[in-house]
Amino acid sequence: MQAFIRTRNVRKTYRSGTVEVNALNGVTADIKKGEFVAIMGPSGSGKSTLLHVIGTLDQPTSGTITIKGVDVLKLSDDGKTSFRLKEMGFVFQFYSLLPELTAAENVFVPQMLIGKSGGEMTANCTEILTSLGLRERMHNYPLQLSGGEQQRIAIARALVNKPELLLADEPTASLDSKSAQNVLHAFKELNETLGQTIVMVTHDEHLGRMADRGIWLRDGMIEKEKTF
Repeated sequence: MQAFIRTRNVRKTYRSGTVEVNALNGVTADIKKGEFVAIMGPSGSGKSTLLHVIGTLDQPTSGTITIKGVDVLKLSDDGKTSFRLKEMGFVFQFYSLLPELTAAENVFVPQMLIGKSGGEMTANCTEILTSLGLRERMHNYPLQLSGGEQQRIAIARALVNKPELLLADEPTASLDSKSAQNVLHAFKELNETLGQTIVMVTHDEHLGRMADRGIWLRDGMIEKEKTF
């Protein structure tokens, strides 16, 4: 069976004047559908760069990336945008919620971008926020929510269009330990009950071990892989 995500010899070089920085040095990896994978390693190891090129947010210097059999690097800019909206959800360290919108309205945004009706948006929003324990917070603004609640709103926003792939870049880095555990438990439940494919970058190996498998990077290369 073909891997859900397949990277082959992915390289990324940044240039600053005459200096070249090799962020990725030939990463080859497969991720199965329904797998929860944590990408770990020291600062500067290439973790976030790998996540961003998988998510088509950045273009690698060379190599191939296929998702669901689609060579995503060959898509046009519009094609990549459409693919992200339909097939991927993103959660970042900083929640990036719109402060002038309520929790529910923030979750409406990605649905509006693909043209869903008002009734659909409300039903989907209620469903996902209820599943994340936030039904009673739907009409609160971000500043009225704790950090952990804001991150769960960001997760709801990422998942409301039912993407097959959730990409999370240091999603617990700005949270206290209890909130971080709650967010990871939410990921684990989504993975176990819905079969959500999750790729998460984290510097915290204790949290990373809640995934099915860990991939450790060092100097832009895979150092080791381990099933938990």
